[in-house]
Amino acid sequence: VAPRTPGWRYKPNFTITRANEAGLGSTDIWGNAKVGRAYDRTQKTAKEAIDDLHKGIFHERVHQYFSPKFYLLREPLVFLKQSGYNKSYILRYVEEAFSETVALMRKNGLSPKSIVDGLRFPLNNNYELSIVLLRHEATGVLLGPITVSSMVYNVYCGAIK
Repeated sequence: VAPRTPGWRYKPNFTITRANEAGLGSTDIWGNAKVGRAYDRTQKTAKEAIDDLHKGIFHERVHQYFSPKFYLLREPLVFLKQSGYNKSYILRYVEEAFSETVALMRKNGLSPKSIVDGLRFPLNNNYELSIVLLRHEATGVLLGPITVSSMVYNVYCGAIK
C-alpha cells in the first residue's frame, strides 16, 4: 500500500541515520530517502565524513525529485519508473550518473572533474553496470528489428563485402 500524506501530493521523508556508513544512502520507490552518518574515526576524519554525508544527501535528493508524487496515477507511474530502473541498464546509468554529477557539482562546484567523476560513478560502484552492458542495450535499441506496416526488418551493423 502506497504511503500518503495530507493534500494532493506526497511529501517524501528524508532520514539521516546512524545505521549506515556516512554518505551511503538509499531511496525507496515512493521517494523516502535515508542517508547514513556513522563513521569509523580510525578510517576517516570528521570533515571527510561530513563531506560524504553532504554528497549522499545531494545524491538522494535527486532520486527523490524523480519519484512520482502526485496521487493521480502515482502507483502505475512508480511501477513504470521502477521497472525501467531494474530492467534497463541505460536508464539506471542515466539516473545514477545524473544524481552523482549533481551531487558532486553542488559539493565541489562546476568543474570538469565533477562531471567526469559523476559520469564514471555508476560504472565503479555496486550498480551492476559496465560499458559492455550499456553497449549491448544501446545496440539492441538502435540496431534491431524495426516494424513498418506489419513487416519486420532486421537492421545489422558490420562490414559488407
